Amino acid sequence: YEIRNCDWSSDVCSSDLFEESNEDLRSALSQFERQHIVASLRRHHYDKLETARSLHIGLSSLYRKLEELNIPKNLHQVDAQTQPSGT
Repeated sequence: YEIRNCDWSSDVCSSDLFEESNEDLRSALSQFERQHIVASLRRHHYDKLETARSLHIGLSSLYRKLEELNIPKNLHQVDAQTQPSGT
């Protein structure tokens, strides 16, 4: 089964996104969840309370997810260190 060139609420899809992989569903969901939380943290300027609110989870749940998904609690510092100079 292959999905080609779809448009789901302005998200462009291609068959490249759905290539076969060795990941099981649990791994794929964890990867998505990690990316979603990191993006939300960045969008809310690393404010964990605002991030938790936007995700509709409690602050303690967010901290648990950070631990489970190996997201650094000091992500803002990690991001600052990886930014090129002058930006």
